[in-house]
Amino acid sequence: MFDRLRLFHVFFLLALLQSCNSSEFSKLTEAPKSFFQSKIASQDLLQLNPVEISNVPLNAVLQKPNASVDVSKGFKLAIRQAVQSDPQILSKQAEIKAQAFKIAAKRADKDFRVTGAIYGGIEDLTDETTGVALVLNANRMIYDGGSLDASIASSEFSRSASLKALVSQKENLANELSSAWIDLERYETLSEKIQSRLNVLQPLIKQLEKVADAGVGDVTQVSAAQRTVYAIRATQADVLEKLEQSRVNFFNAFGESPEGVTFDHSFISSLVPDLITEDMIYSSPAVLVNYKTYQAAEANLALVRAKDQLNLNFESRLTRPFGDSGFDSDEQIGLVLRKTLFNGDQSSIEAEQAQAQVTASREKVLSTFRLNKKTIKSAEQNITTMKRNIELARDNAKVSADEILYLRQQLVIGGSTLDSVLSAEARLYEAEAKEINFTASKLKSELLILSTLGLLVPAYNL
Repeated sequence: MFDRLRLFHVFFLLALLQSCNSSEFSKLTEAPKSFFQSKIASQDLLQLNPVEISNVPLNAVLQKPNASVDVSKGFKLAIRQAVQSDPQILSKQAEIKAQAFKIAAKRADKDFRVTGAIYGGIEDLTDETTGVALVLNANRMIYDGGSLDASIASSEFSRSASLKALVSQKENLANELSSAWIDLERYETLSEKIQSRLNVLQPLIKQLEKVADAGVGDVTQVSAAQRTVYAIRATQADVLEKLEQSRVNFFNAFGESPEGVTFDHSFISSLVPDLITEDMIYSSPAVLVNYKTYQAAEANLALVRAKDQLNLNFESRLTRPFGDSGFDSDEQIGLVLRKTLFNGDQSSIEAEQAQAQVTASREKVLSTFRLNKKTIKSAEQNITTMKRNIELARDNAKVSADEILYLRQQLVIGGSTLDSVLSAEARLYEAEAKEINFTASKLKSELLILSTLGLLVPAYNL
């Protein structure tokens, strides 16, 4: 039995070393002393190849610091491209890939592990004995109380949490990009509206300036009309400032302006479910992220508890001398049983810490669900309110437009004043601006619902 085992070890070791470099090994076994002398003389042993550390300069890392998206293909494709090329998304995807390799490495711990060592040199200076000894170790875990399985499970749940976090991150980013597009169109429309009102009012404003310069007419009415003009121009300045800021935000997100490509409001509105159930909130990305984190914490608790279990390993060791080596040939094979007998309070402390993490993770799942539910309810209420306000703003705009026609007719015959006409024009813009702002607020609430439920990722094919 032992002769067969010894023969197996010898052939296994020879095959292993021969696969590395058979010619060098044959020289080493035939004349170990001359082999090492020749190696030292040629300094081959000193010619090492250490692993090189990549040192990429900062300007190479920041080769493309700005976003670059082809907006001309439509808003859906533009947002999808912006999300997929975002550095945070790419970073998260790389982290998930690294986690997969880490799990594979842990699974490999269940297989046989074989290590080898070659000892060569002068073993006895007095006798000038030189030689080479080969040592081969093999071991395999048989039982560890479930420690390795718990560690793998914890890593798998953590990776699942990272995958859900990636989805949640894409949802939030798609929401932000869509909101940036909505804001740009919102302030562009507001700017066009107020400019159109000023274009209509320009003759009246010039007439008012002439009256003010001539010092004729009712001073009170002229002053009131001037205040109305100043208020309109102040509103225009505020709108232009917000428009510039929205353009900056859009450029930072996409790298270029939309150039006539519009955002499809009806597409977003059509995605919002008519009825949102608790089951839909259960499966939302944020809730699933915390649930997978909780499962990872449970697996980690099992890992901590398994550390005090018995460990049973199969181990084998082979020592084989060559040449004039004085090492004794030796073979060992058998089972090794290990157990930690005492480590102070370390085990109990680690178990309490892991249990506290489980409790915290579990409560986090509940708090996230409640927060998402509250967010969705608030967004639904805001949508209902905005729909009602939009209708009121439209009616108000229609009344203001009719009023302006009447006041202009009366102004010709002296039945109205410049201030009354200017004030009516200001009210018309205010009503139109409210409709625009209410529509943007409604769309943002719809986006918030969709991103919370995880519906933007499939909608944008992310």
